Amino acid sequence: MTMASLGWAVVWIDLALARLAPEIAPDLRVAAWIACAFGVVGLLAVLWAVRAKLAWLLVLLVPTFANVTLLAAPWALEALRSGSAVQAQGR
Repeated sequence: MTMASLGWAVVWIDLALARLAPEIAPDLRVAAWIACAFGVVGLLAVLWAVRAKLAWLLVLLVPTFANVTLLAAPWALEALRSGSAVQAQGR
């Protein structure tokens, strides 16, 4: 869950910088791929922590979901970015 939290922190800090100080904000693709890297590490940690008991599987669903959403972050943020470009151009 720590890796997922770090990954989402990268995404949200980048989005906040893009909104508040766009001149110093890094490219959204860079932040998305850094977040994706955190997601991969977190997902590997989840797979390593899986035990055969049902209680472990239920407990690990939360970090698994959080890390899988980070793996989809580059594509989701790209779609969000292209949607913003369409709105900015008035289409």
